[in-house]
Amino acid sequence: MTKVCDNYEHSEDHIQEILSQIVKTDSTRGFKRLVEWLLRRGARFPKCQLKNIAPGCRATFARQPIHEDEEIMFIPRDYIITSNLSMSSDICTEIKHSGVEIRSKHTYLASFLLQERDRKRESKWFPYIDILPKTFSNIPLFFDRDQLEGLKGSLALQKIQDRHDSLRAEYQNLRRHVASFSKWSYEDFVWARLVVITRIFGLLINNQKTDGLVPMADMINHRRPRETRWTFNEVKQGFVISAMQDFRIGDQIYDSYGRKCNSRFFVNYGFALENNPDNECSLKIALPSDARRNTYTIEYTDFQVPKMVDDKKSRAMFSMLRWSILQEQNKNQFLPTYHNIPKPPKFDSRRNQSKKTKGQYVPPISVSNELAVLRLISKAAEETLSRFPNSLEHDKQLLSDHITYPPYSNQRNVIIMRSGEKEVLHTWLEVTQAGTTALVERGSSQEHISGHQNKEVQNYYKSTSVLLGSDSFEPTL
Repeated sequence: MTKVCDNYEHSEDHIQEILSQIVKTDSTRGFKRLVEWLLRRGARFPKCQLKNIAPGCRATFARQPIHEDEEIMFIPRDYIITSNLSMSSDICTEIKHSGVEIRSKHTYLASFLLQERDRKRESKWFPYIDILPKTFSNIPLFFDRDQLEGLKGSLALQKIQDRHDSLRAEYQNLRRHVASFSKWSYEDFVWARLVVITRIFGLLINNQKTDGLVPMADMINHRRPRETRWTFNEVKQGFVISAMQDFRIGDQIYDSYGRKCNSRFFVNYGFALENNPDNECSLKIALPSDARRNTYTIEYTDFQVPKMVDDKKSRAMFSMLRWSILQEQNKNQFLPTYHNIPKPPKFDSRRNQSKKTKGQYVPPISVSNELAVLRLISKAAEETLSRFPNSLEHDKQLLSDHITYPPYSNQRNVIIMRSGEKEVLHTWLEVTQAGTTALVERGSSQEHISGHQNKEVQNYYKSTSVLLGSDSFEPTL
């Protein structure tokens, strides 16, 4: 149960005193104006402090001890920019009346931000909009050619291009149909959309799902596992952040943005996590000819998978490859249990991914089938690694240099991004090599199997245990 702070009125002297205690950042004037604007309207964050952790990078810290379940922050409803609020604005009304088809609901909030930014001090939201980043130089969408060159071989490059294509299509569509958009450039639109995606919270207000921008709350950085929880409190009519642990004076206060691959953190938020267990790699795999013709009607499939063998994305990859190879094998030899094997999810060629359907995981079929699957994965991992100009060891050496590549810098984030992919690729190579050895030498390699140090190799052994103890090359189902 959250300990609810007492309501109280801030005196003038008290406000000025806590302003100097809370705001310890660059751009002090703007942030003091934001904090004062919020405090005078009922917001509370009495034990928080804003400080710089790098040039242009701020974070929220505890300036007094905070106890588990204690309320850290309260922002009144009237000072949250919700999607519902933006929809009633002049610009969003114009968008709706134009009949233009919007690709993302974030466009409405972004359009509202552009409208209010133009109003400057006449806008109610000026104290908040004024402290928003003027540029997003840390977001790869704004990287120059030299910076992008550091991502050669990385799946992030395609995500950056896809993001540009999507944003440009949305902007050009708005320019054609909404007269007011003629005054805003593509760069203006991208700025507003990035403000939204980097700061938005999903909310439930009056039992209705919405989302919104919450001033001050969006100054809390990401870490997992989560250290705080947040919600919209219907009784108090405001956004509340509460502690899930004790914080000492000087501790940074973190939120969790969820489990994501660094490619998502990097492209959308402009940071990358060192040692991110949820990193993924891209494996481009050529399907056997019968699978192309009869099931998937595509030549290649791009699988984006984490290192975890038992992750749903990895299981979908194994399912599709096992089934594809089975069709090729069934053409050359009759397999009596062929029709008992479940079909994997159908492939969506527009999104280049499997459609989500339940109950269609394809377990290991036969030793010969599984060896063919491992060969395809191994070949794809080697080909992906070959597209990087430098090795994983080279990147690790660069990351050990905190002077040339300081924390939070674009240069360091680029290296973290690509090295994380390489680590996943190396894990898959180890899985496929160890799996191949175990399947070929099954029965005589039990000591090797039980003693392997790689957790994912062990997980793969468990998933194929039905084969490792069998001499049959026929399907096990």
